[in-house]
Amino acid sequence: MKPAVGSRQLAVALLLIGTVANAKPVEDWRAKAPKPGPEPAAPLPVIERAELPNGLVLLVHARHDLPYVFVDAVVAAGDDAQPPGKEGLASLTAEMLQTGTAARDAQRIADDAALLGADLQSDSASDSTHVELGALKPDLARAVELVGDLVTHPSFPVDELEKARARRLSQILERADDPAEAIRDVMAAVAYGEGHPYAPPHFGTAESVGKLTRADLVGFYQARYRPGGAAIVFVGDVTLAEARQLVERGPLGAWPRAQATPIVPAQPAKPPVRGIVLVDKAGAPQSEMGFVLLTAPATDADHAALDLADACLGRTFSSRLNLNLREEHGYSYGAFSNIRWQRGPSLWLSRAAIRTDVTLPAIGEIRNELRKLAADPPSDAELSVARAQLIHGVVGEFETTREAAGAIGDLFILGLPLDWFQKYAAAVGKLTRDEVARAIRKHLLPERAAIVVIGDRSRIEPALEVQHRDASGRVIR
Repeated sequence: MKPAVGSRQLAVALLLIGTVANAKPVEDWRAKAPKPGPEPAAPLPVIERAELPNGLVLLVHARHDLPYVFVDAVVAAGDDAQPPGKEGLASLTAEMLQTGTAARDAQRIADDAALLGADLQSDSASDSTHVELGALKPDLARAVELVGDLVTHPSFPVDELEKARARRLSQILERADDPAEAIRDVMAAVAYGEGHPYAPPHFGTAESVGKLTRADLVGFYQARYRPGGAAIVFVGDVTLAEARQLVERGPLGAWPRAQATPIVPAQPAKPPVRGIVLVDKAGAPQSEMGFVLLTAPATDADHAALDLADACLGRTFSSRLNLNLREEHGYSYGAFSNIRWQRGPSLWLSRAAIRTDVTLPAIGEIRNELRKLAADPPSDAELSVARAQLIHGVVGEFETTREAAGAIGDLFILGLPLDWFQKYAAAVGKLTRDEVARAIRKHLLPERAAIVVIGDRSRIEPALEVQHRDASGRVIR
């Protein structure tokens, strides 16, 4: 038998019933998305500059959140400074910096870097050479001395040169056999043409590397590695005064004053190749392909507008190229584009791996997207998304100390002001659709683009036979 409900229990029950009856319905907070808060202000980099008596430029971006500093010695000479027939000389010279100095052999250099817990790197690019490593703040003096020794006293040992040559020749063969790597070299050659310093493969050819001598490396070093025309970048837990003191009392401070001959970026001697360039890769299950055309140097006033146009065309997952080739047609896992900014004429290019059986329709879609971008510039909605991506991307350039040092080094190499990132973000935020459209009409002319394809010629070319060829046999569409 259930116990009787007491008067007190009954009162509580009646109170609860009354409360529920009089309660107002509560809005379900899950029914609609919360409103976004205000846009946070992006912390843009502050870069300090000083110049040493010997002409070496010192650039410092202080970040005191961790006791760590990344150091990057930058020389304003790369592939653009190579004499004709010496392709690969700039990158081989940079690699050889780690093989010996007047005071250290290769093993000692490797050991000293390991004791610092550092990943020592030396390499060149189109317009520059970099020697870089990171170190904890207590080890910074030793890190700066090591970088300085490599930059100012390389010995270029003959035995190490032969080892480096063998590695390089193997690397060249590997790149030629990999369509994803080979297409980069083909695109540069197609865009710049024979005789232009940007045209040859960055690592050289088997013929050119096979002929390089120690005298070539020494001559290139003596002509191009000079404090006047070089900079050392510090990013991390260091002040400008501390960095200057460390540099001045080390090898870089004692580097005799000298000025490297300025490099004048050249225009191609002949008009770039147009149409379709097909490179045979027998048996390839897919085609590596994309478009390439020359555009303005990094200092051009339309830099920001072209970046914004490219962000709409192919720089991100939601860009036109990827939505077309991947999402709509299923031709590729991804199709993207970017602008490779340089001191001289820059490259606007795209890349995509395409199923061999749909190579020709994919070529048509890429061309259609280029034509549509010129005829139908990005809408305000597209520009809004792209604008946010670019502005937020500025912060990403400084996410790590290594990335920040690279970005600052690029400012020095490309001749851009130290407050360029602040100005760039502001410019991107203000650009209108008309301004972007004008830049597209000026710099992105579809008829000037070449389509490069590396794939199985036996399966691709029959579909192109309905087209015609020029005097050299290149297929033109």
